Amino acid sequence: MAKRNTYFEDEVVHKKIDIKQFGRILKYIMPYKHIFIIVSVLMLVSACTALLPPMLLRYIINDVVIEKDMAKLFYVVCGLIFLAATDIGLTYAQQRMMGQMGHSVIADMRRDIFYKLQELPFEYFDNRPDGKIVVRVTDYINDLANFFTNYVVMFLVYLVKIVIVTIFMLSLSPELTLIVACTTIPMMTLVLLLRYKIRRRFAWHRAFLIETIMGEKIVKNYNRVKKNKEIYEDLHNQSVNVWWGIVKLNNLNTPIVEIFWNIGTLCLYGVALYLILNGSSHVDAGTVVAFISYMGLFSGPLTQIAIIIQQLAQ
Repeated sequence: MAKRNTYFEDEVVHKKIDIKQFGRILKYIMPYKHIFIIVSVLMLVSACTALLPPMLLRYIINDVVIEKDMAKLFYVVCGLIFLAATDIGLTYAQQRMMGQMGHSVIADMRRDIFYKLQELPFEYFDNRPDGKIVVRVTDYINDLANFFTNYVVMFLVYLVKIVIVTIFMLSLSPELTLIVACTTIPMMTLVLLLRYKIRRRFAWHRAFLIETIMGEKIVKNYNRVKKNKEIYEDLHNQSVNVWWGIVKLNNLNTPIVEIFWNIGTLCLYGVALYLILNGSSHVDAGTVVAFISYMGLFSGPLTQIAIIIQQLAQ
């Protein structure tokens, strides 16, 4: 008889992740590939649209304000409103379509899993707590489907956005682009390390407390109320401690981003002021304002890519 798989000890999976496992999951997306392609295009258009407002702000500061041309200001403001409305519409459309595809993929996966459960021997269920099986059929499938229907497309879009933003910044000022890179890359590294520590704790936190809750009647029938209460309290205390550790680590994310953001902003202002005082022809007030916006557009995708990589590892 196989070794009993208890609530406090999970199976050891010796097989490493390979490309075939990704192929098995991607086959669930193929029936909805037309939605996948449309959403990818919408995300790329939305990413490119987000790059235009900083250029319009630069134009307002450098040209419209100096010329005091109210007609140009009106047209530029209308352009900003149009871009904002376009971004809202594209975001709504892609979220609606991705939600539809995600729920469909989840339904297909669960259907196949439930069919597979009917074929498994009794030994499989005898050697595993019910809570583990329930969690794998519910939460794990949601996470898996959500990753491949959302994060895969977003990962590609973030890469494209980083390349486009870098080109935009280099065309404006290579010196200020270097400042942005020196600020955001260390920030992303720290966020990546932080997400790694959170992931290790979160994987353990998926404690199978659901088994005791759902099996209340069975526990009473077998007169194991006292024993199971002790087990539940032990799991609950461990779960609380792990979750508290996750919360404390997660709260470090905002200070890290804020510290590097403020350092980057101060460095941008300092270098820009130095270049302007020394008669630089390609750095002005409008360029500095545009770079502040582009720094957010550059660091945001880098941070999200770090999170996606950790999601993939998990």
